[in-house]
Amino acid sequence: MEQKVALAILLIVSIILGLAGGLTSSFLAAKPGPQGEQGIPGETGPEGPQGPAGEQGPQGETGAAGPAGATGSEGPQGLPGTDGSNSVIQVIQSRNTTIFETQSYTTMQWFNMSGLDSTMMININVQQNSKLLIQFSASISINPPASLQTRIVVGNNYNSTVSKNSVGSSSTGIMTLSNHIDFLTDPLNSGSHTINLQILRENGSPTILDRTITITEIAVP
Repeated sequence: MEQKVALAILLIVSIILGLAGGLTSSFLAAKPGPQGEQGIPGETGPEGPQGPAGEQGPQGETGAAGPAGATGSEGPQGLPGTDGSNSVIQVIQSRNTTIFETQSYTTMQWFNMSGLDSTMMININVQQNSKLLIQFSASISINPPASLQTRIVVGNNYNSTVSKNSVGSSSTGIMTLSNHIDFLTDPLNSGSHTINLQILRENGSPTILDRTITITEIAVP
């Protein structure tokens, strides 16, 4: 009987030792090994589609103003204007855009343009002591060498200064020049006065293109 008990105890001890050994082996087997070498990186994948545009940023502040430019040169003095006691009574204007040829006019003599262009002569009735401001402007076509003078005449009594368009023989090709005259008369007697535009052809055959004459009656106390 005692032998059976001893054998049983021996068997139980053996079983316990076997279980302990198995647990130890399992623990040793579960312990992680050393880390392996890093693998080679894979190829870069294709680029993804472009994302939506972001919202517009806020507007920047306004920049500072730049420095002021240099003052330009003073222009020529204009004609004397009417003062506070003067007044404009009437304005008459006549314009013509047809071509006016001058080759039929004798050289070095003054002629009224109204002989071929009636729009360049104006009759005007004025009040006593009124003044007339007369303005003429035109485009002159010149094939060098050529020269043309123009002036304003009021009732064959008052002549304006002469405006001259001239191009010498050293120039080539047809040129278009501007012509402008301003003329302020002295006080006039009441009644009708005739204003003529006169020309004097020095040489060549200048052609007068579009032209305008403007007459302003000014009352003077």
